[in-house]
Amino acid sequence: MRQDDPRETRAEMAEAENAVRPRRPWRDRVYGRLKVSVRTMDLIIYVAVALLAATLILGVLTAGR
Repeated sequence: MRQDDPRETRAEMAEAENAVRPRRPWRDRVYGRLKVSVRTMDLIIYVAVALLAATLILGVLTAGR
């Protein structure tokens, strides 16, 4: 009977567990910990896009001054 080092056994078990688990999409990996509803996240995105558009428009209009 072979005596395995417990650390090696744990490492092998962790490898096997990770091999079975499917890889999550990047959005889930990046934003998965945020506890925000989809509607709230959509609102945040719309506001950010509106602010960016307003900044670009003001920059174009005031560029000649």
